Amino acid sequence: MTDGRIAGAYHQARGLFGSRPGFGNPFRRSGQDAVKPPGILKPFAKTPRRWYRPSRSWLLVSLLLLFCLIYGFAFAILAPFIVVPFAIPILLLLLLVIWAMPDAATPAKTVNFLFFAFFIGLIAWPNYLSISLPGLPWISIIRLTVFPMTLILLYATSVSGEFRETLMRTMSSTPLLWKAVAVLACIETLSVAVSSNPFFSVGKLVVAQTQWTAIFFVSCYVFLTPGRATKWALCIWGLGLWVSVIGIWEDRLGYVPWRNHIPSFFAIDPMAEAFMAGQQRSALGTHRVQSTFTTSLGLSEFLALTLPFVLHFLGKGFRWWMRAAAALTIPVVIYTIVISQSRLGLVGSLVTILSFILIWAVRNRRLEPRNPFWTGIVAAYPVIFGAIVASTFLVGRIHARVWGNGPQQFSDQSRVEQYHLGIPKILTHPWGYGIGMGSESLGFADNGGFGTIDSYYILIGLEYGVVGFLIYYGMILLGLYEAGRRSLSSHTLNSESSLLIPIAVTLLNFVVIKSVFAQQDNHSIIFMVLGMLVALIWRDQNQMKSESATTANRLKPQGRR
Repeated sequence: MTDGRIAGAYHQARGLFGSRPGFGNPFRRSGQDAVKPPGILKPFAKTPRRWYRPSRSWLLVSLLLLFCLIYGFAFAILAPFIVVPFAIPILLLLLLVIWAMPDAATPAKTVNFLFFAFFIGLIAWPNYLSISLPGLPWISIIRLTVFPMTLILLYATSVSGEFRETLMRTMSSTPLLWKAVAVLACIETLSVAVSSNPFFSVGKLVVAQTQWTAIFFVSCYVFLTPGRATKWALCIWGLGLWVSVIGIWEDRLGYVPWRNHIPSFFAIDPMAEAFMAGQQRSALGTHRVQSTFTTSLGLSEFLALTLPFVLHFLGKGFRWWMRAAAALTIPVVIYTIVISQSRLGLVGSLVTILSFILIWAVRNRRLEPRNPFWTGIVAAYPVIFGAIVASTFLVGRIHARVWGNGPQQFSDQSRVEQYHLGIPKILTHPWGYGIGMGSESLGFADNGGFGTIDSYYILIGLEYGVVGFLIYYGMILLGLYEAGRRSLSSHTLNSESSLLIPIAVTLLNFVVIKSVFAQQDNHSIIFMVLGMLVALIWRDQNQMKSESATTANRLKPQGRR
């Protein structure tokens, strides 16, 4: 049987062109009668093959064989140096198959499993180590999880009306946010056209669409189920402890613990040798821990994004042993940031602590207006904020950790030079240089002669142009605004809606850190957080509507029986 969408598309195209003069059925011979033979009932009439002709079928088969011959010959010559273009026909065919499949239910459990498996594998495993089997490409945990998850997302969107309706209804709670994500995905795709290396940009585009865009839409669906947002927060807390313990172990060894214990069936990325050797502060000669990440900066950024969710479990709504465990985790995380020697992590920690003090004080003062303690905290907050900031300038050790001293001056100077180089190039090329081409277009090299870029602000402007820059950071700031205004409101937040507070602080940390750090190791986490934000806002709005309806029903006068 022919799927209804295929048949409908066929009849629409036939009606569109068949009604115009000179645009009849191109596969029907002139004078052919389309009326069924008389005396045969309509349900039993044999449908004539309007498109199939033996002569034309041989032509189509010949063209297909010719394409396969050219495709195979080119693949044999160019692979493995150029592989991405050969996946395009297979991808288009796969999308066509997904589109043509009949309606079915959403595999919700599979989506949930792959989502959490991707999240845990992204952080817990060093992604520069992959399984290498003969005749197969390298198999990493990210590829094993994110590609099936993306295919299931496309499958569910195509075959499940319930999935589409649920997803659209959820995203309607913050329509500007999901539209910004969709526009950003279009800008990323269009940027390939202006890239000087389209094949390389296509590879980066695949990463962006699977690990960012798809993750956002999957998160909007996954976190609709009560309890999953809390499980995710517990996961990131546990992953923060995991990488911290590995980092402390690495600090004692002077290198990552698995450096001399890698099995033969694991493929090692050419850059992995440098990753496993570890980083050092050249001016001091001290080791900088990086745990499962490729750089100490990536580790420090992740811990700074994790810390708000650890502080979340210090709240009143949790049991005493969980609050005690969270309190013990905080010094472990901060100590790991310190031995990574990454100032951005300490800045993120300060932002987290100052933000939580303000949010907790404002919320508790509105809930308990007669409590003098919270009123005093709110009134004294400018003094508290000023004292903490002043300590980073006046206390020698704190100043060295946060703002740096002699050994960090080269990094600060290089960032200044990058801004001087990057801003004019963005203004003279406002449409961007293409996804993945930011470092090359900047043309800044470190002491080793390798191209590098530190500020993600400059990177986004160079790759996506002015419009892409505004859309990207507008998306992040919109999420920060939506989470922040609900965090500071007097509206009561339940156990999961209260996660809006660490979401707001995490997004604020991301905005601050990206001014000095351009790597994208933790970007998937930010898109998960944005998807969680959308789902929690929708659930909170529904809860408010149900409470309002219940209150109205109670106040409604009852008629006489």
